[in-house]
Amino acid sequence: RVVCVDPDPGRRAAAGALGLETAAPGPPDTEVDLWCELAGDGAAFPEVQARLALGARVVLAGAVFPTAPLALDMERCIRRGVTLRGVHNYRPEHLGQALAF
Repeated sequence: RVVCVDPDPGRRAAAGALGLETAAPGPPDTEVDLWCELAGDGAAFPEVQARLALGARVVLAGAVFPTAPLALDMERCIRRGVTLRGVHNYRPEHLGQALAF
């Protein structure tokens, strides 16, 4: 199950028009295997971090400018075997490769 989460109703509508399942920000209802931050706003990270599944992957690609720091729960990441990956200067096909990684 893949859900596109965005605070902007217009962007959610655009994603829905592409056939994607969408949701407004809020606590996820299940564990998260992969979280991709693509807009440069990590405000959802505290909620998502608490639900990272074993072996979860976190991909940060949207913040190519100064942003607020993320508070990382190192113990949870270590115990859950979380992989954190930053992606910069990518083309659309690179984003697909990052998601696959």
